Amino acid sequence: GRIQDQVDALALESSIVNRSQTISILKTIGTAGHPEFYPLISESLKHTEPEVVEAAIFAAGLSKHDLFIAELIALLPKKQYRDRASKALQHYGPNIIGILTNIACERLVPLEACRFIPTVLLRFPSQETVRGLFRLMKDEDLSVRLESIRALDNLRKQHPQLQFDKKRVVALLFEECKLHDRILSAMHTQIIISYRNRTKSKKEIKAGEREARTSLLELLERRLEAGLERIFKLLGLRYSHKDIEIAYEGFTSDRLEARTNAVEFLDNLLTGDLKRALLPVLESAIIDTTSEENLRGIQQQVLSEMDCFRLLLDGKDLKLKLAVLYLIEQQGDEKYVPLVMRFIKSDELKLRTFADRAWKAILAGQEGTIKN
Repeated sequence: GRIQDQVDALALESSIVNRSQTISILKTIGTAGHPEFYPLISESLKHTEPEVVEAAIFAAGLSKHDLFIAELIALLPKKQYRDRASKALQHYGPNIIGILTNIACERLVPLEACRFIPTVLLRFPSQETVRGLFRLMKDEDLSVRLESIRALDNLRKQHPQLQFDKKRVVALLFEECKLHDRILSAMHTQIIISYRNRTKSKKEIKAGEREARTSLLELLERRLEAGLERIFKLLGLRYSHKDIEIAYEGFTSDRLEARTNAVEFLDNLLTGDLKRALLPVLESAIIDTTSEENLRGIQQQVLSEMDCFRLLLDGKDLKLKLAVLYLIEQQGDEKYVPLVMRFIKSDELKLRTFADRAWKAILAGQEGTIKN
């Protein structure tokens, strides 16, 4: 009854007193365990005053009620609340591990928030956490996968007593090798086309198309770098963590000699099918992949641009798909209509929007051709 009286009185106070009283009553509600007052916590998590939001986060953690789990996760992308929200989720104890994993896998919160769940799971160093992070390593989003492998790497470093399924690690390494080959093939195609375009007059290639192709190339390059980090983090779960850390430091060095030595070290360490799959990836990675001449030396498959686009659109990388659709929009070529139409009715809003814009650009190009 006393809590209800204070809640009722909040609306009658001045804004300064109201804020102070709100913070006080939120902590009381979080501790008291009366669900009928929980809507005030939910409402305060969206408050404009940071102090009120912080108090609501604290209260939600104290309550340990399932109602607030998704709301706390939704705050993780906001840097000013991230640490407090993580600590509040930690209050729930190890029982939340499976819940957090399911929320990320089933996308029960926005993708942007899902990407921070592996970091929260690190607060519960256990075998169950390892299993949860391995589940997230199968996620379609590359950022979720990268954060998951980083979390597994930290667990291996800080809690060496934990067990890591080496067969699953090797299977993931093979998947990363295949993904690396696909991205490198696409990058090779785009670099060759970009090089050819530079030899043409500016009138033939629109500025928008040049910029879109440059953006796609930069994104592909970042994907290669992130993929190599995932490969080395996975190797750290399979072999001596310290040895792989040293190898990765050499591999990412600016000095060619250090990179070459790192590949030679791994050549001696790896065996069997894993060696046959990984070594070409590592050898190609120490070459400047932005050079058309060097890429030819790798003997990478050269795709047509249609096949390059199809390869990237068939993948699971949302940002790459958007970059491809944007480049198609800038080109406005009707031959890409079949690729665009695949996403016109996509469940993903961004894909649907970019596909619609590309389709309209193609239609506008056709109308312009007819008029001419």
